[in-house]
Formats: sequence, structure tokens, C-alpha cells
Amino acid sequence: MKCFGCVKRLSSHRYLVQLAGTCVIFLLLPCLLVIYSAIQQSIKALTDTTNQFYLHTTESFSSYFQKELNDMRTHALQISADSRNSKKEGSVLLQLVQQTNPYYYSEAISLLKGYGQSNPSFVGIYLENTDAFITRSYKYTADSYLSASLNITDSELQKKLIDFFASDDSPRFRFASTFGKGVDSQELLLIGIPAAVTALRSPALFVYAISVNSIDTTQFSSPGTYGAQYDIFSGGDPYLLFSTGCQDTAGLEEIGSLIDFERTRLEGSTIQEVSQNDLQYTLFAVWDTSLGCYCVVSAPYDQINQSAYDYYSVMKIILLITVGVLTILLAVLIYINYSPILQIIRKVRPGNGGKNELLTISTAIDSMTNELNEQNMLIKDYLLSNILYGKPIHENDLHRLGINGYAGYYQVCAITDISLTTEERVGLTNIALQKFSIPIFITDIWQKNLAVIVCLLPDDEDQALLQYLDDWLKSRHPKNRLYTGMVVNSANRIRESFLSCFDSQSAKEEAAAPTKKTASQQSDQLAQEILEYLKENFCSASISQTSVADHFKISTYSLSRLFKSQFGIGFTEYISTQRIEYAKQLLLTTDQPVSSVASTVGLPNVNYFSRLFKSCVGVPPLRYRNQFINE
Repeated sequence: MKCFGCVKRLSSHRYLVQLAGTCVIFLLLPCLLVIYSAIQQSIKALTDTTNQFYLHTTESFSSYFQKELNDMRTHALQISADSRNSKKEGSVLLQLVQQTNPYYYSEAISLLKGYGQSNPSFVGIYLENTDAFITRSYKYTADSYLSASLNITDSELQKKLIDFFASDDSPRFRFASTFGKGVDSQELLLIGIPAAVTALRSPALFVYAISVNSIDTTQFSSPGTYGAQYDIFSGGDPYLLFSTGCQDTAGLEEIGSLIDFERTRLEGSTIQEVSQNDLQYTLFAVWDTSLGCYCVVSAPYDQINQSAYDYYSVMKIILLITVGVLTILLAVLIYINYSPILQIIRKVRPGNGGKNELLTISTAIDSMTNELNEQNMLIKDYLLSNILYGKPIHENDLHRLGINGYAGYYQVCAITDISLTTEERVGLTNIALQKFSIPIFITDIWQKNLAVIVCLLPDDEDQALLQYLDDWLKSRHPKNRLYTGMVVNSANRIRESFLSCFDSQSAKEEAAAPTKKTASQQSDQLAQEILEYLKENFCSASISQTSVADHFKISTYSLSRLFKSQFGIGFTEYISTQRIEYAKQLLLTTDQPVSSVASTVGLPNVNYFSRLFKSCVGVPPLRYRNQFINE
């Protein structure tokens, strides 16, 4: 019952629902879609900018790492070059490292310390043939260096590092890493640079070491990349070579295994989002062809997108506020535009119930229009009766029709040999009332082809309206003349004003006298002509009382009165009856749909046709057809 009551209330406020729906669909939703699209585009642009920023940082890190390696290679080549120059200390160094006597290699250690001052990453020189590794602090074998200096006990890692010292597959750089291996001492990236030395019979490997503390990330990063981790992965079977250690190195080993470097190797940069075991990272990788490894900057996914999240949170609040503000503005807009409608509804429909607003207003306007038309027709009846026959107008009738509400001066104007169109009559009536505040009534004596204008004047000296009527007639109908009668002070004297329009006595008698044919004969002849015209054209959608009156060059007043006197019904009733009768015939003799039948009889609005048909016949069109088919 509550739902039914809500539906009923909504149906009685259909225009309000339509207005609210239109505002929401064509104003609120487009605004929200535009704002939402702008936010999404802004977030995308912000994310792209952040990604490009991190990618630029990754490229800077790659350049930095490459520069460090090149500096190491230059350093190693410088030592090798010094070994061939008798004036340089290096010429003695590479000879000393071959000696087994502690005196000699302690002197070599001292010389290595000097070279280490120019490059702190320099560790020492490894001689593969003799398995001698002279560092800046002691002389080791490869195995003793791993166990004694690096404290490496893991057998698998030891094997990889022994291979680092023994392998000669790389002509430029060798890499070995202890990162993420659980080494007790500091994690290191060992870099080996083979160098040709003329004085040595054994190949020499210049070894350098990079630790996390030896790299200052502020050289290639910025405050925006705080918390990011800088890593280097090998290019073959990917494993971690170096990491700044901001994140879990064991976790980064897993991330390294997720990146299929062999299939995605590019001569440029790439961005990948990876996740495994609740780890989510955004990786910015740069493949370095010359080094054969990847330089990677990794950061938690949330950290990379934090700025976007913050922006989205702010925009979400702004969007909610915007929705609220727009909703309030739309509510105010609807209230402002609906208030006049509501006021009219309350006046024309007390109790605020019944049909929807626009239909109620339309019905009320039609009702008021009919009342005004009837009132105007009665006024014209009284005025014309007085003009033609001098029939007096009773004071009660003047009061009922509202004529005595105007000033008590009247003046009649006449135009001979003319038939004003309905548009001209309505235009003159509106201008007289709006521009001069003077009501006028325009009728015709169609038997004499005479137009009559009765003016209700505020005083007996107002000539502005008469001047306007005269100017208007000259501009529209220059061959016709406006005849003006005298001003009288009573509605029962307008015949005197009418007769005074004409200059001569003969003209006055002609205006007041009947025509050669009697009025009855003329009415019968015109009625027959109108009837034949309507029988041929009643199915036209453009047929109306105005168009028929203009076609026969009479006023709508004369047409209406002629219909009433000749046929006993009104013009609109006659047309509707003819259309419904023809529609009944079409419904029973054809298979045309109701919409087609409605259009055929001159009523293209099928809803109006159905209502009219039901009001005339008692049942809707389809039921009428089905009743006769079933019978």
C-alpha cells in the first residue's frame, strides 16, 4: 500500500520527476563523468611521471656503475702499464709478487697500498699459475682468502668464488657476489679485471671489491627515491650481484628469479611489476650491453604509487564535495523552476491531487480559454445585436461579462470591403491591450464584407490607438479606409457610434439595411459551402477553426455562430465526430494499427486519439475492433 501511494504521488508530480531526471542525466552525470575522467587522467599522468622519474634514476645508477667499472679498468691498466716502465714502481711490483720469500711479497704489499690510495676499491693481484693472491694486507691463496679474509664457509659459494679467480671466459670483467648468501663479514661484489703483463709469465687478475658503504646513492638519486633499493643482476642465469640492501636480499633473489631476462633482454629500459609470496615491487631495469648485466631500482609497489594514492584520496574527497555541491545546486535549480508550476497547480487544482502537473495546467488553460472564448462570443453577440438592431444590453449582462469594469466610453471603427485574418485580429487585439491598455473587440458583418472594431476607451479624448489602427491599415491594406465613429458613454449607444462612421446618409442606411439576399439565405449558402469543404478536408491534421474561417474570409466568431445556428453543434465537436466515425470504419474494415488509423484521420498523436475515441465511443480503439471481430 505504501508503494502504491508513492507511485500515485509520483504520477501526480510527473513534471517534477521529469525535471529532476533531466537535471541528473544531462547536468549532474556529465559533470561527474568529466571530473572522474579528469581525475583518472591526472592519476595516470602522475603515475607515468613517477615511473619516468624512477627510470631516469635507474639509468643514472647504471651510468654510475659503468663509470666505476671503467675507473677500475683504467686503474688496472695503469698498473699494468707501470710494470713495463722501468722508472715506475710498478715495474718492480709485478716481479715481486712472483717471489715466494716473505721479504719480497711484503714489499709488494707495501707497493699495493700505494696504488690503493688512488682507488680504494682495489683489493689486490691474483696470479692464476701460482695461486697467489697479494692483497694490500697479506699474501693469500684463493682458498685461504675466502676462508680467512671473507669468512666464507658455504661450500657452494666457495666453489663459485674459486671459479671467479680461475675462470678466464671474460676478456674485460668478472663478477662474483656474496650478497644474500649469509656471509658473516661484509657483503661484497668482487670485480676481476684481467690485464696483460709483459713481465709476468702467469696471467694476472686485478681484483676490486664494492660494498654497500662504498657507494653514495645520493650521487644519482634524489629525495623522491628515498627507500628505493639499487641492485645489479647478472645477465645470464639471473642472480643478485649487488644490492644496497634497503629491502630483504633474500626476497630480491626471488624477485630476480621472476624476471625472465633472457626473453625480455632489451637494448634499453623496461618497467615491470612483480609479486611473489606477498612481495609486490615495481622494478625499473636497464640492460647494460657492455657489462652484460641489469641495473635495477626496486621499490615497494605502494611506495611507487603513494603519490598517486595521496592524490586520489584528495581527489576523492573533492569529488564527494563536488557531488554534494552539485546536488544542492540542482535541488535549488529544481526548486526555483518548479515553484511557479507548484503555485499554479495549487491554484488550478486545490488539494494538490489528481493528474500530473502539465496535463492539469493544460486542462486548466483549455478550460479558461474556452470560458474566455465563450465570454468573448457573448460580448460580441451583445455588441453586434446593438450595432445591427439597436438591441439594448442589460446592466446585469454588462456586469456578468465584465464590460462595466472598463471606463464607460466606447467608440466603433469600421473597415469596408475587407476580411481580416484570424492572425490579424488576434495581433491587433493583443497590441491594443499591451501597448495602449485598451480592450478592443473585432468582429465582422460577413454578409456586408465589413469589419467592425469596438474600442473600450479610458476617456473620450484618447486618439493614440486610432492613429495606430489607421497606420496599421495603411501598411497592410492601403486600398482600404478606416472609418471612425463618435465616442459614446454607454454600451447601448454603440449603434450610434457605428452609424456615425459613415459620411453620408446613404452609406449609413446601407450599413444598417439588409442585403439583397436575406441573411437566412446567405447563412444557408455559406453553411453548405463550409460543410462540403469539411467533408473533403476533415482528415487533414492542419484543419482548424482558424484555417476554415480564414479560407472563407470570415471571423472565427462568425464561423462558430454559423455552426451553432445551422447544425446545432460546435465546430470542434463536428470535426471530432467526423474523425471518430471514419476511424471506426477503418478499424473494422482494415488491419491498420491504431497509430496508422490515428494518423489517417488527422490525429497523429495516438494517445490523444485513444482518449478522444474512448470519450466518444466508450471503449479504446483496440477493444472496439476486437469486440466486433469476436462477434
